[in-house]
Amino acid sequence: MTVTAEVAEGGRTLAETYHAHDQFEPRYGVVSKAGGRDYNEDACAVRDYSVRRRPKYRCMMAVGDGMGGHNAGDVASHLAVQMFEQLAGPRQFADTQEFSENVERVMWNAFSAINSHIHDLGESSLDRKGMGTTLTCALVDDSLAHIAHVGDTRAYIISSDGIAQVTEDHSIVGKMIADGILTEREAQSHDQRNVLTRAIGPEPNVEIDILKAAVKPGETVLICTDGLHSMVSTPEIFQIVRAEGNLQSACEHLADLAIARGGEDNVSAIAWMMPLAESLVRRDTSSRQKSSKGTGKGLAWWGVMLITSVALGLGFFVGWGIGAVTHLGSNSGGHAKQSTPTGTQSGTTQTTPSNRFPKGTYVQVSLKDPNGVYVLRKAPSTDSDVVTSLTDGYKLKVISSAEGAKSSATDWYQVKVVQVGPWYGATGYAKGENLKKTKQEQSNTQ
Repeated sequence: MTVTAEVAEGGRTLAETYHAHDQFEPRYGVVSKAGGRDYNEDACAVRDYSVRRRPKYRCMMAVGDGMGGHNAGDVASHLAVQMFEQLAGPRQFADTQEFSENVERVMWNAFSAINSHIHDLGESSLDRKGMGTTLTCALVDDSLAHIAHVGDTRAYIISSDGIAQVTEDHSIVGKMIADGILTEREAQSHDQRNVLTRAIGPEPNVEIDILKAAVKPGETVLICTDGLHSMVSTPEIFQIVRAEGNLQSACEHLADLAIARGGEDNVSAIAWMMPLAESLVRRDTSSRQKSSKGTGKGLAWWGVMLITSVALGLGFFVGWGIGAVTHLGSNSGGHAKQSTPTGTQSGTTQTTPSNRFPKGTYVQVSLKDPNGVYVLRKAPSTDSDVVTSLTDGYKLKVISSAEGAKSSATDWYQVKVVQVGPWYGATGYAKGENLKKTKQEQSNTQ
């Protein structure tokens, strides 16, 4: 089994990349387990380039399910994944335009070269003769997942609305499903469910599917082996990915469920989420600001100081004038009229909560413990049923202010989850002390 998790360029490991980027959104998950077998013939690799400035593409994903037994299947899947990264990595493209123009050709050539190499290797050794692997790979740019595919490993696109299977299973039961002879549920128990009609390596030439699918911000690309999708249905995959708090948890949940149901095969999955538009805008703006320092293109420091001084001076005189008028008005006639806050007795002081959020305000969950979980309630009370659980930083929109909630719970707000992810669109009540304001400017989260 091979699960690689390093960034090929730039010297940063994938773990470090996501530690730096986790403050924005849960980007990826990867899992590969032996399942019901003594050894693992699956291989997985994921490379994320979203944190880079002007990446040629945003993500590379590759999953192979080896065939031919130990020291054959695992060698085939490992070589296939490793060679794909070498032959279709970012260095193969000068820029994003060249990527758009050549990505399909590069992926097709890579698969052809991989097939030839594994076939020749199998022919050179009796122990490895006939060895092969499935191989499903994706290169994802700003709007499309470009997918090359051979075998019964699957690629899905998961959105808030549903799940779409992009690839077709190159197997006997896959053909029977496509022809309407079997349902997916019937195929899961068919005695020929593991018989492939196409694979990388057994033959000198192989037919390759080159596909593409639209991927919007917040949507997830999932690639998994048949050890998972033969035991967990497509609707169940959708529900688990949507329900889990992050993609790593979702992949672990899916693999464990497949194994718990008696799956005898290896189980592997990679899930990657397209960055939200606001994350890309924020990083691009930050890069431009950094590049402008020292170039003379930005506003000179003396200009900033001048504007600041003028603003402070105007503020002082306006504030002094308003204060003087208020002071004169309060002393005219010898008495000042005191206002009484609504709902309070005269002479008492009402404190306005510092966490008051008017209707329409964008807020986010703010927890003292960054590893904590916060829940939305069906009613403004800690005794009310839970709607869903949220992690620190999740973005919400206030549907009704404190006055709109029950009078017995004036510090509660009815909110809607507006961050694209597993809980998008959920509504419930949140306590004001666990919220803080945030700017929401992207129309896709409204």
